[in-house]
Amino acid sequence: MMTRRLENLRNYCYLAARFRNSPQLIRAYRDGPPCETAVLWNGTQLTHPPGRGGLVGTILDQDPGSGTSVPVGTDILVDVYIAETP
Repeated sequence: MMTRRLENLRNYCYLAARFRNSPQLIRAYRDGPPCETAVLWNGTQLTHPPGRGGLVGTILDQDPGSGTSVPVGTDILVDVYIAETP
C-alpha cells in the first residue's frame, strides 16, 4: 500500500515539474476525464486523440526516473496500438 502511494507521489511530482497543465494530467491519471494535451513548461505541446485516455500513461511509461523521457527539440513520442484482426 505504501509503495503504491510513494509511486503515485513520484508520478505527481514528475508531472508537476515538467508540465504546465499538471493538475489536469494528474486528474486524468487518477481516473478523471481524459486529458488530450500535455503542455511542457517551454510551451511545447504533446497531443493525443480527442476523447481517448492514455496520454498520461504513455508519458509515465517513458521511465520518469531517468530524466530523459521528455521530448526535446524535434523528438517525437509515439505510442502505437495494434489491434488484432478477426
